[in-house]
Amino acid sequence: MNNDLFQQFGESSKKILFLFNLGTMQFDYLNKAVESIWKLDRQAVLDSPVRLISHIHPDDRKAVVKRYELLLQEEKSHLVEVSLKLPDGTRKEVKIDAHPLKDAAGKLTHIAGDVEDVTRQSQYVDYLREYTRRKNSALEIIAHDLRGPLSIVKGIASLLESEHQEKNYEEVGTYTNIILGAYDNCLGIITDVLSDEHLKSPLIYMNTQRFEIVERVRKLLHSYQVAKGMDYQFELVSSDEKIMVELDEVKLMQVLNNLLSNSIKFTPAGGQIKIEFKKENNNLLVLHSDTGIGIPEELQSHIFQRYSKLSREGLRGESTNGVGLSIVRELVEVQGGKIWVESEGDGQGTTFFLSFPLPEE
Repeated sequence: MNNDLFQQFGESSKKILFLFNLGTMQFDYLNKAVESIWKLDRQAVLDSPVRLISHIHPDDRKAVVKRYELLLQEEKSHLVEVSLKLPDGTRKEVKIDAHPLKDAAGKLTHIAGDVEDVTRQSQYVDYLREYTRRKNSALEIIAHDLRGPLSIVKGIASLLESEHQEKNYEEVGTYTNIILGAYDNCLGIITDVLSDEHLKSPLIYMNTQRFEIVERVRKLLHSYQVAKGMDYQFELVSSDEKIMVELDEVKLMQVLNNLLSNSIKFTPAGGQIKIEFKKENNNLLVLHSDTGIGIPEELQSHIFQRYSKLSREGLRGESTNGVGLSIVRELVEVQGGKIWVESEGDGQGTTFFLSFPLPEE
C-alpha cells in the first residue's frame, strides 16, 4: 500500500490506529486520534508508550496486561473493552482490537490494531438494560399488585350473586360503588407503572397530590370488609378525624393493598387486621397490624428482599413470588418514607410501621 495514502487514512480516522514494535517496545506508527480519545500528546506516547497505562482505569489494568500476555503466548488476535479514567475526571469506554504480526520467518514482531471510543454505545446498552429491568419490574408490579383489588371484585361479585338469588337488592348500589372503586384502583396501578416516566426514568415516577388519608383508607377497608369470603375484623383507628398528606395516592394504595393482602394470607379466619394513624412531630406514623402467624426472628431481616428464598406459602396454600414487600419498601421510600416491621414470632401477629413526612399546614 502507498504509505502516503495510508498516512492520509490514518490521520483522518476517528479510531486510534497503531503498529507496535515488540523489538524496540515503541510505536512504529500511532495516529493523532490518541489525543482526542486517550487525552495524551501523541509525541509523549511515542517517546514513552507506558504513559497509556496511566489513563486506564485501575480496575481494568490487570485485565489489559493479561490480554497482552495471552496475545504474545497464543499469537492470536484479542478484542477487549476497557474503561479510561481521564485527568478531568471523565470516564470513557474504549474497545481495543489487537492482532499479532509475524515476519517471513514466522517470528512475532509487531502488534497492530485499532482503538475505538465506544462510550456512547456503552451508555446506550446500559440504557437498554435499565429499560428492560424497569419493564420487567413494571410487569412484576402489575402481576402482584392487582391481586388485592381483583380479590375485592371477586368477593363482591360472589356477594351480588348470592343477593340476586335471594332477590335482595338493597345493597346493590353500595356493591357497585365498591367494584367501581376497585376498578379505578386497578386502572391507576396499570397507568402508573406503564407510564413513559416509569419506563424511561431510572427513578420511580412520582405523582404527588394533596388528599385526606383517613376517609380514603376507611373506604378501602370497607371494600375488604363487605367482600364475600373476607372473614376478618377490619379496624381503622386515627388520632385525628382528618389528616391531610402530600403523597402519591396510587402508590400509597399499592402499599396498603399489599400489606392487607399479606395479612389476609397469613392470618387465620376470624382474625383482626388494623390500620392506625398517629401524628408524631412532623410525621405521619401508620401502623398496620394483624393477629396472624407472625414472622420468625430469623426471617425479619429478609422480608423486604426481592426474590427472597425465605418467602413462605400462605395459610391456604397461596403461592408467593417474593416481590411483594420489596415493592412496598420501594414505594414507601420513594415518597420520603420509612418502613420497618416488628413481630414477637410465631403466632404473635405482625406490625408494619410506616412513617411519612407531613406537609406544612
